[in-house]
Amino acid sequence: MTAELRRLPFVVRPLPDEPFGSWFETMAATLRTTCGDLARALGLRVLAQGPLGSTSWSVQLDDQQLANLERTTGLTSEVLRATTREGFAANAVQFDRRGAISLFSPISGASGRYCPDCLRDSNGRWRLTWQFPFGFACVRHHRLLNDVCAACRKPPHRTALPHRLVPMPGACRNPIGRLDNGRVRPCGADLRDDHSDAMDAGADVLDAQRLIMRALSKPRTADGIWSSGPQPASRVLGDLVLLAGFARRDLEERGPDESRTSSGGAGAIHRASAYAVACRAVHDTALLNELFRDNVNVNTSYDGLSPQMQTLIASTRGTKRRATFVLQTAFDGGDAAARAAKIPALLWPEWTAHLAPRRVDRTIAAAALSAAIVLAGSRLTHAASLGLIDREAPSRRVTNVMRSLGRSGAETETLPTILQLAQFLDAVDTPIDYSRRRSLDYTELLQPEEWERIAIAHNVHSGFPRRAVLARAHVHRLLSGDRVQRLSPLDGAPELVTDSELHGFTRNAPSRVLSALEEVAALYLDGLGIEEPVTWHPTPSALGLAPFEPDRAGARKWVARRPVRGASGGPKHVAISAAYDEGLSIRATAVKLGLSRQTVARTRDAHGIPSRPGRQPRFHVDIEWLREQYETERRTAVSIARELGCSPTTIRRHLRAAGLTHGAT
Repeated sequence: MTAELRRLPFVVRPLPDEPFGSWFETMAATLRTTCGDLARALGLRVLAQGPLGSTSWSVQLDDQQLANLERTTGLTSEVLRATTREGFAANAVQFDRRGAISLFSPISGASGRYCPDCLRDSNGRWRLTWQFPFGFACVRHHRLLNDVCAACRKPPHRTALPHRLVPMPGACRNPIGRLDNGRVRPCGADLRDDHSDAMDAGADVLDAQRLIMRALSKPRTADGIWSSGPQPASRVLGDLVLLAGFARRDLEERGPDESRTSSGGAGAIHRASAYAVACRAVHDTALLNELFRDNVNVNTSYDGLSPQMQTLIASTRGTKRRATFVLQTAFDGGDAAARAAKIPALLWPEWTAHLAPRRVDRTIAAAALSAAIVLAGSRLTHAASLGLIDREAPSRRVTNVMRSLGRSGAETETLPTILQLAQFLDAVDTPIDYSRRRSLDYTELLQPEEWERIAIAHNVHSGFPRRAVLARAHVHRLLSGDRVQRLSPLDGAPELVTDSELHGFTRNAPSRVLSALEEVAALYLDGLGIEEPVTWHPTPSALGLAPFEPDRAGARKWVARRPVRGASGGPKHVAISAAYDEGLSIRATAVKLGLSRQTVARTRDAHGIPSRPGRQPRFHVDIEWLREQYETERRTAVSIARELGCSPTTIRRHLRAAGLTHGAT
């Protein structure tokens, strides 16, 4: 089919906010051709008869249709997609499993409202915003939109374009009978000439219409009740539609709407007034409570509503929303498996300390928080979301904590923060693939010999074997973010590491030791060819949150391997060298620095500090004379000492130095 398509000689460019059906109708009228012929020329349709899909074209165009339109008109796919609800209201669109726009999406539904003044200004070309259920006023001409054709009293533009007729832009195409040849007879009334009494829109109605269109054009809205957690356009519109329904019910109880059509449904006046009330209520707590008081019941659905609205409805009922439902319905979309690869099985310690429920095991809480982030916006069960990050976790304990998240009064921000984290992770590319980290083999990680070298280098007791096991578990937690039970024990290890032991090790270990262990983790990744940081976590400021209070660290005091190290207030060899320059002996240096003589001598030898010579002898003895006196003259050490004026001990020391053995006289 594509090979037969040719570029049209003349193309009308779509107006801003113009639906595809209106542009198609204008093209057919301009070229004076039937809608069926134009559809075939554009590559939209090949059937010879039957109604055209003009209403569906204004909702969504598939890739093949867009390619054919680009080929035949020269318009870009962006321009063409903007003529559909899928492109114009991309922030609020929701899809079903087949990839079509969901019937439960706030932008679904058919509407034929129109502004005669706008039709006159544009020569019969319609606006896309008139087709939405929440389009009720023309902010340009300050009037309410007409619901029906003045001639046939039916909503116009709800039927497909006629296949065999040349259309007339701005004319009502509702069927009102059949011609003599059996063809459908359209109404044909010119909607541009509708001079029925125009219903003026008040300032509050126009403000409401502007607020809705602003919400439709922004990815998220953070005004009114949504200020505690910005919500996507689909949820904001869902909240407004619900509140407008409550307000319309109250208005109808007060009296009938004179603008109600014979075809049923709310009239233009009540519809516009209801949306005006709804838009005020999201900024007025008293008005919001008044709407809820008489309209919320056990049958009120939570589907498509924001977490804030769900909480308000539950509060009106006197109940609390289940954490599961809040997480699953807060937003649509997001790949749970891809999100699971971006977070550790145990949520980052900084975030766990901020979000973990009180009086809950820290490891169980961390696993529950990670699984809750995976669960957000999905239709997974608790166990399935946990299984994406840790299939061997204690499922019952973790899922019980997941169900209780946010119930305590001190945990009011837990669920909104989890939702923010989930959406943040969906929007960014994280530097660590935790799915790969969890699958690595950590058998050879930090062997005891390596830990012993680290302990010696940083002057701490190795604490072998227990502290070696804890250090290895700490490095494993840094790399994998997983439970310590997943790490295979070392040969000869006395027992497995408990999470409380590991937490105590991390809190109390000196910072220099923790830095050395982080270097071990970095080298381990380098050895595997993985170019990733050892650890990473999103900062609170990235989510618009205030900085977290630091976790209360332990004293971080370990017994030193050699307590005297550092006792001098700096490196020992520097202080000992300075004492040598002062002329102090080993003994004097040891007394001054509070060290032992052995430590001073060992440090001096290790760093090449020269030793000062000891006490010099007061006199010299001629060894040959001493030998003659001792061996030949047979004199005693006492008599020789008396002659020389020294002690017998000095003579005996000289005799030993000369290799002579003194004896009795």
